[in-house]
Amino acid sequence: MVAIIKKPSELTKLRLCGTIVADIHRELKKVVQVGITTLELEQVTLDVLAKHGAKPSFLGYKGFPYATCISVNEVIVHGFPGEYRLQEGDVVGFDVGAYKNGYHGDAAFTTIVGKATSKLDELLVATCELCLTNAIKLIRDGVPVGAIGYVIEETASSFGFDIVRNYVGHGIGQNLHELPRIYNFGKYTEGLVLKEGMVICIEPMLTIGSSYNYVLDDGWTIVTGTGNNAAHFEHQVIVCKNGAEVISV
Repeated sequence: MVAIIKKPSELTKLRLCGTIVADIHRELKKVVQVGITTLELEQVTLDVLAKHGAKPSFLGYKGFPYATCISVNEVIVHGFPGEYRLQEGDVVGFDVGAYKNGYHGDAAFTTIVGKATSKLDELLVATCELCLTNAIKLIRDGVPVGAIGYVIEETASSFGFDIVRNYVGHGIGQNLHELPRIYNFGKYTEGLVLKEGMVICIEPMLTIGSSYNYVLDDGWTIVTGTGNNAAHFEHQVIVCKNGAEVISV
């Protein structure tokens, strides 16, 4: 497994991509409300990308037909925008990417529409975000990627949630997905050792109940096998000597 160490000039370009993704997230959070369609939210992403002179990383990627992955309730990741109107209490995840100057930005968040209709949904979303926060705290030069997965899984299980094991985080740069793979489970001392200058995306995915999942007939949408809700968070970070620089904020 070979991971790419980025040059300072590359890190500058990646930081810009990260800020574009963060801007998309801010605009989506402003308009998420009961009654809006997920296709209208897709347009928000496209408008922000256009404002920055950037292109969507996801549109056309291996045939994916949209700029935004919008995943509602039992959809874990890769949901299609459409005519569905968000309802009170929906658990909705947004995953967006931005491509500019030959480099990619990528990050995701999950939110609850309006007022939560379930305390368990609130805990699910909060725990998934905590998994990401705890993982980022670990990152620095010399830490094995297994430690990231270990902490994510331990955090999730401590609150009674299951980790999705068959979709992973990743390196990122000139390609949307690069090595290393960042699993959401693992042994603390195993895996590729992070090095200063690597750029990676950490993205825990949690489910209520079993994390068994399958792909719908569209070839993309990943749903829980139980029909229970899921959550997904992701940040893009630069590995530094003594910590992590989160660039998707």
